[in-house]
Amino acid sequence: HGCVGQIRKLNISGCKFSPVKSNAYSFSCNKVNRFIVTCQELNYIDMSSCRIPTDVYKLLISGISDNILLNDVTLNFSNCELGVSGIRQLSSQLLTLTNVTHLIL
Repeated sequence: HGCVGQIRKLNISGCKFSPVKSNAYSFSCNKVNRFIVTCQELNYIDMSSCRIPTDVYKLLISGISDNILLNDVTLNFSNCELGVSGIRQLSSQLLTLTNVTHLIL
């Protein structure tokens, strides 16, 4: 996986996914999870001002949860277009994360 294991900060702020779901969308979502699981030193993820479907956030959180090498992670979800339903869907998943110490909304 090359240098993926050494990445400490991931900045994808302002990212916008297409609202159209397709095979490429599913492939991209699965790659998000696999990428996070392979990181060994990641401690800051900036997803501020993103317009991303809730299932992508869920996969990201799942990847963080599955990666036992990560600790003291900060998630920045400020200015995201999650909406009330998105926050409700993610809240239970976020509460179970033991390796996330800071959440910025």
